[in-house]
Amino acid sequence: MILTGAHCFDQFFVNLNKGEVMRYRNYLLGLIISTNLIWANALQSVASLDNAYQNGEITLDQKIINKVYLVFDQSRMLAEYRPTSATILKCATPILHEYETFKADLAPQTREIVEGYLNPAMDERSLYDSPGGHFRFTYSTTGANAVSATDNDMSGIPDYVEWSAEYMDYTWALEIDSAGFAGPNHTGGDGKYNVAFEAMSSYGYTTTSGVDGNELTRMVLHRNFIGFGSNQDPDGNVKGALKVTCAHEFKHASQRVHSNWSEGGWVELDATW
Repeated sequence: MILTGAHCFDQFFVNLNKGEVMRYRNYLLGLIISTNLIWANALQSVASLDNAYQNGEITLDQKIINKVYLVFDQSRMLAEYRPTSATILKCATPILHEYETFKADLAPQTREIVEGYLNPAMDERSLYDSPGGHFRFTYSTTGANAVSATDNDMSGIPDYVEWSAEYMDYTWALEIDSAGFAGPNHTGGDGKYNVAFEAMSSYGYTTTSGVDGNELTRMVLHRNFIGFGSNQDPDGNVKGALKVTCAHEFKHASQRVHSNWSEGGWVELDATW
């Protein structure tokens, strides 16, 4: 069953001036900077894998699959490249873009493992359309990738999903309606940009895998952000992490339209806009 948000889409979203956009940008940068220590170890693992591959110590398949394990199951990484303690990646999009780039060169079993993480089976799923009408959320309240079923406003939709929809609508208004960046291609399939939730050691990612219709990408957010460290958001750490991830990953979706992610390392820097 598909449910559409009942509360109104605040006109404020579509009447943002340049000053408001800049303040929001600076706020997001503050949240990102406050998480740097959390993912420093993850970046070291990525660098070690790159160096090992360049030196001929591991194969392309080993490099890619161990980076993917860093995102989804660090216990499966080769011991010498595994972080010394559980660590969190700020964004898994560069790793998955690298997988996409070399996908044709990888062994079938490597591709099967990665696609299993990107398109996990769900015992049951529900759909929710954001009040602004641009986004469709797929979620479950059972299983490994479940969001919390807490529904304090008794709307029939988990609070976490409603928060996500609110922040994504707000992000669309800022990045597309106000700042003028390109909206993601969602003209095929269900006509909405698709967002899902997953358990992982990353805040989120944007991927070309499992897209609907003619869409270029879809987005995945962490299922709860519990244990992701502190940030400066007045609404608390979970909402702060969710807000910054919605903005960051959605910018990746816009980038894909503009440049097909051809900027290399600048893709991440630009997504902090």
